[in-house]
Amino acid sequence: MRKLLSLALLAVLFVACTKNEGEYTIKAKLNLPNVWTSVASKLETNGDPTARMGMYIFDNNDAYVGLVNRDMAGATDFTATATRISTAGHYTLYGFAYIPNADLLHNTDASPITPSSVFSISEPRDICLGSQEITVISSQLNYTTTITLNHIMAQLALSVTGVPADIDAISVTLPSQSNQFAFDGTFTGTAATQTIDLTRAATADANGNYIWSFPETIVFPCAAGTTSMPITVVATDATRTYTFNTASTTCCTSTTRTVLTTTWNTLNYYVTGNLSIQPWTTVTQSGSFILGDPSVN
Repeated sequence: MRKLLSLALLAVLFVACTKNEGEYTIKAKLNLPNVWTSVASKLETNGDPTARMGMYIFDNNDAYVGLVNRDMAGATDFTATATRISTAGHYTLYGFAYIPNADLLHNTDASPITPSSVFSISEPRDICLGSQEITVISSQLNYTTTITLNHIMAQLALSVTGVPADIDAISVTLPSQSNQFAFDGTFTGTAATQTIDLTRAATADANGNYIWSFPETIVFPCAAGTTSMPITVVATDATRTYTFNTASTTCCTSTTRTVLTTTWNTLNYYVTGNLSIQPWTTVTQSGSFILGDPSVN
């Protein structure tokens, strides 16, 4: 009988010391940067009911462990809790915020998630991303950590000075930006096109000309390694459309805030190389965009 009791006690101790599946819990606080908002783009992220936050978890072999995500609308506690950690080991956590629900990656047999998987962004918005590594040991069940997130989009402000008074509208198009990024924040591809309307200043300068501009606006960034950013400026008056196809050697890369400036005379000089009785409509330029003194913060 004593031997049976001893064996039963050993069995109880063995069960008590054996980890059950899903026993490890990681609670990660997402440290968000100041939100970038843009009146001009009309895609502000504050209070956006479609925005999601959360984290992806990968093990030491880069195998997908799980996704934790939740609605950000009205959120004040920016934490994500993972309870599907069933094995001790080294893990990498990728935190994200302000990603639309439709843009989230989902793990499937046909398209498994890896750390090199790519997000496709449906619209320019203030997306934030960061990562943190953590080691889970068998003697500790609960973990807390902080994932610092960073802006991965770009911001652009642009102005055209010395514009004649008869110009009624000006828009700027970035035709070859990137809307695909990996977990490490690297952008690839040139498939995104974004058009922004400029606003004319309320008063003219001493020569009767105007400044047309738009304030800092969230834009799709250029792909990693880009050295020239194509820009198309379209201006219209009562009878004509002016199209300036040009480029800037100062690119809107991920995380940057950029200010670009040019003048109407500079645009005309580079686009109209000779006199023509008929007004031109479209000219392709191979030179760089004249910026004046750009400011990159």
